[in-house]
Order: sequence, then structure tokens, then C-alpha cells
Amino acid sequence: MTAGVQDHDKASHGVASTAPVLTITAMGAALVRGHGGAAFGALGAKSVALLAFVALQPGQAASRDVLVELLWPRSDADQGRASLRQELRRMKKAMGPVFEAAIDAPPGQVALRPGAVLIDAGTLEQAAEARDSGGLTTVLHLYGGPFLAPLAVNESPFQDWVSIQGTRLEELTVDALLRLMLLDEAAGRLDRASVAARKLLGIDPFQEDVHAALIRIHAASGRIGAARQQLERCRALFMKELDEDPGPALSALIPEARNKRRIAARPAPAPTGRPAPDANGPRRPLAALSVRAAAGADPELAAAAHQVAASVMGQLGPGCWMNLTLPEGLTAGGMPGEALFERASCIADVALSWDGDALRADVTCARRPDGAMTDSRVLLAPSSAEVAPTVAIARQVAAALGTAFLAAAEAEAAAHVAVDGEIEADGWLTLMRAHRLYRDGGAAELARARKMLDDAIALDPGMCEGLCLLSMTHLADVSRGLTSAPREAMFRARELALRAVRRSPEAAWPHYALGAATSLADDPLAAQSQHLHALRLAPGFAPAMGEIARGLALAGDSTEAEGWARRAMEAGPADPALADWLHTIAMARFAAADWQGAAQAGAEAAAARPGWAPPALLRAAALRQCGEDQQADRAIAACDNAATFAPEALRFAHPFSDRTLADALCAELDRLLAGCAG
Repeated sequence: MTAGVQDHDKASHGVASTAPVLTITAMGAALVRGHGGAAFGALGAKSVALLAFVALQPGQAASRDVLVELLWPRSDADQGRASLRQELRRMKKAMGPVFEAAIDAPPGQVALRPGAVLIDAGTLEQAAEARDSGGLTTVLHLYGGPFLAPLAVNESPFQDWVSIQGTRLEELTVDALLRLMLLDEAAGRLDRASVAARKLLGIDPFQEDVHAALIRIHAASGRIGAARQQLERCRALFMKELDEDPGPALSALIPEARNKRRIAARPAPAPTGRPAPDANGPRRPLAALSVRAAAGADPELAAAAHQVAASVMGQLGPGCWMNLTLPEGLTAGGMPGEALFERASCIADVALSWDGDALRADVTCARRPDGAMTDSRVLLAPSSAEVAPTVAIARQVAAALGTAFLAAAEAEAAAHVAVDGEIEADGWLTLMRAHRLYRDGGAAELARARKMLDDAIALDPGMCEGLCLLSMTHLADVSRGLTSAPREAMFRARELALRAVRRSPEAAWPHYALGAATSLADDPLAAQSQHLHALRLAPGFAPAMGEIARGLALAGDSTEAEGWARRAMEAGPADPALADWLHTIAMARFAAADWQGAAQAGAEAAAARPGWAPPALLRAAALRQCGEDQQADRAIAACDNAATFAPEALRFAHPFSDRTLADALCAELDRLLAGCAG
């Protein structure tokens, strides 16, 4: 958004750089205050109504005829205009010199002087459009209740207007608070997330998903008692008003716990493994997960291990590239748990211990046939006032193992010796080989991957993973500049992602794919909602964090964008999308006019994925802003395949709110293409 547009939007609701002389509190109140904060108690109800109405009009002006129809509808035209003049005289008397400073009343209209009047409803409306939690927090602070709730003006046209405005503002508030709650929950800001949830329930107490979120937030904070109380309040309300129990799903959100070190001391019911391999999609090789207390560790960590294992299974199980199973799952079915480790293609071991006040997890993941290590790392969850250690460490473990299992699955598929017709019959092999082509390939490889996936989906139309991956291949055509028809690619990607969501609504990948496609459809708030939903299902899901960061960077929310990108990199340091997240940091700095920082991050992104044009072009544009034209020319010359990048795809993949930023990238591409032509 350009500065001129921003200034115009602010002026339309009384937000200006100079301090207002009049403020109107309309959310849950009907108060008019002067510059010092004192309320004008002598103002009548119709005076307050007039000011609120004009303050929310485009340009903060209204014709006198409209005001007469609104506030004196039962009077004839002459009498109504006389009543309006009399009301303006009363206002001038009650407000003193502030009236002249704030209000302009020429013949035929009533207007507010630019920047003189601030109304909280207008500020709330602007803040609700924010994509970052900082902007959305304004909504949390401003919403005090229904619009002009205590104002008694018994004129039908005015009441109709209040009703329409109130409904619109409440819908904006609910949407904004939902996004704030989910953003803060995903980022670990649980105290503020709980405040947003409670305010949402104050607006509409029958939002079962918000009750569930508040219970989940209390449990993640270690406040098990508060979670149980919230559950009982929800049940009592639903039974009294709707005569129905919200169901056992809410109870399942509360782990059995006691408060020593905020870790569960009684073992939770043993979590079961994944369904039989053929019960939910293509055949997958077994992956064994063992979560245990380290030798010599606090004995109570054995109980914590159950909690961590259940959480990791819940996050990874629905979308894991392998058939993830716990020993307890086989034992419950009558098979010795040791048999799992004999049959498994990949074995992950997580040993828990205390490292000072931090919960430590030593994670190893290895392929069983050859013992090759796919991951080995130490994770720490410091003691936090907001997030229970078991919750924090489970998120980190799930993120680490998600990447490790993908690497193991790709390696097993690559090592498999195919026989005639096997690819067509074995959906898992098709999926993994297509994924490798998608991850590393250009136009020809993506076309081959699509052919393989199309054939597999024709045999199994409900293959959720295949639908997601096929959707991502179309998006890759756009991000890698391989198509001159990016809009068509986006629509196809979104259609496939919607099918995947319908097939597996409780898996994170479909929501991530749908969010990625939706962001290219220029619907950033809907895209962010999908990514937040993916994080609710899998809190350590790094790709969704990366896409949230990308949306914030494009909107110009650079600080929070870089924060989310860093979270993604911490959650998935070996993820193939690492270059994308570095590029997002470069975009965030570019949008903030931090040219040197953008150039540095662009260089890191280009090094992480050699030959990828967007970070090279962004680096060149940033260097040119610094006056370093020769370095800029060298940056784009070093990118061998930048000249093949479709200009339409470049602009489509970088829909900055400030369009001049996309123009700068395209100018670098034009400069390169002109040089090639010459």
C-alpha cells in the first residue's frame, strides 16, 4: 500500500499524524471526550449520534438532508432542518471552542475537520485488517462491547444504521480476535492468546471451537485446573441453553497431570500407533518411535515421556511420510513391542532429561537396514512462564522428526529396485519419487512428477498426500518462474488442495497447501487462517510458519515476518524449504527499506538454493537502492537461469502491498533480459 493510500484511509476515519481534539468511544460506550480526556457530559444523545455517524462516513462528512432523515425522520423537511440547526447550537454551547476546532458546518452539510476527530470504531476497522499480532492486539484493546450500546436514540433509521454497523464491526472483531488467538498460540504467547479467547467468548459464548482453544491453551500452559474449569463452564452453558453436551473431544484436550515441575506424573493412556498401512492411503514403510527417560534421569520423566510421545504422534501421525508407530501400539494388539524395531525401516529415539531448568531431548533418527543417520540433535525447552516444558519439547521433536522421516522415506524409495508395473501399483513409491522430482526439479522434472501423481490419483482419487503434492507442483511452477500463466497454475493448485482438505481435514499438509495457493489468489487473511489451522493440528509444522512469515513480509510487517521465518528455521533446520525462509527474511527487510540487510539475506538464500532467481533479483534490487550498481549487475549475472524466469510469475509470486517493490524486482529481470537480447 502506498503512503498516499495509507494517508487517505487514515483521514477517512479520523486517524492523522496530529493529535485529535475530539475522541469518540463507540465500542461498548457512547462517550465524546475533549483533548484532555474529560467527557462532554452536557451533550445530548442525538449530538453523540450525529458525531458518531459523521465520523464513520467516507471523508467524515454528511449532508444535512441525510442527517435529518436519520435523526428526525418524523418531521417534515423544514422542521427537520430547523431541529438539526438547533442541535448544532446545543453542541456548540456544550463543547465550547472544541466545536469550532473539530466541526465544520457550512450550508448543506456537516463535516469533521481533517485529523481533528478520532473514533475507536474506525481505528478498530483498520486494525482488523492487520496480519500481524501487533496490529491485531489493537482490536483486543479497543473492543469494549457492542457498537453504541448504551445510546438511546429511538429513531428507526438510526437504529437500523447502528444495527448494520454493529454487526459489521462485531464480525470484523471476531475474525481479528480469532486470528490473534491462533497467532499467539502458535507463537507461544499463551497468556495473550487466552485473553483473546475470553473476549471472543464474551461476544458469543456458544463458539465451541473457541472453548476448545481456551482449554488447549490452559493445558499447554500447565494450568490443568483452569482447563478443567473451562471445560465444566462450557458443558454447563451448552446443557442449560442448548440441552446438549459439547462431547468428549473437549475432555481429550486435558492431559492427566500434577503440578510438580509442570509435568504429568501419572502416565497417560498408552497412545496407539497409526492404523494398518493400507487403511489410510498408500503403503508406507514402518517408522518406530521411542520416547523414554534418559538413563539416570528423574524417574518422573517416564511419565513425561508418555505425554511427549502422544503429542508427537498427534502432530506427525496424520501426515507422516512413513507409517509412524509406537511400541505400545503393537503391544495393545498382542504383538511384542520389540517386533516393531525388527520390522521398522527407520528408528527414532528420544531420550528426555533435565539440563538445569530446561527439559532436554536427545534425538536420533537412523535407517535400520544400513544404520545411516538421518538426524541427530539435542533440543532444549527452557522453563517458560507460558508454555509447559513437555508441550514445547514435543513441538520441537515433531518438527525435527518430520524432516528426518521424509529424508529416510526418500532414501528408501530411491534404493528400491523397481519391477515392471510396480510404480503404478505402489502408491507410496510413486509419492516419494514424485516428491524428489518436485523438490529438486525444473520444468521437465515437475512435469514428470505431475504425470506420476495424476496416474496414482486416478487409481486412488482420495490419496490426500498425492493431492497435496500435486498442488505444490503447480505452485512450484509459479515460485520457480516456469509458467507464463501463473493464475491458471494457482487455480489448479487451490482446487487440488481443497480436495485434499475434504479428504483429510485433520492433517496439516492439506491446510498448508490450501493456504499457499490462497496467498497467491491475493486473499492473505484467508491464507493466514489456513496456515494457523495447520499449526493448530501440528504446532511444530515449519512450512506453515514459513508461509505465515511470507504473508507478513509481503504486507510490510517486517519484524514479525522475520520472527516467524526464524521460528520456521529453528523448527526445520534441514528442511528443503530453508532457502524459501531465507528469501522471506530478505523480502521482509526489502519491504522495510533495509537495503543492506535485504542484500545480505538475499545472498544467503541464493547460496542455499543455487540458481534460484528471486533472491538474486531481490539482492540486485537492494544493492541498486544502495547505489552499488556494479555489485547489483554481478548479482544477477551470477544467476545462470534468471533469464528463463517468467516475468508474469515473478510479479505474481511477490504481491507486495507496496507494488513499487515488485516493480523493482521486475526491473532487475527486465535489465537482465535486455542484456541477454543485446
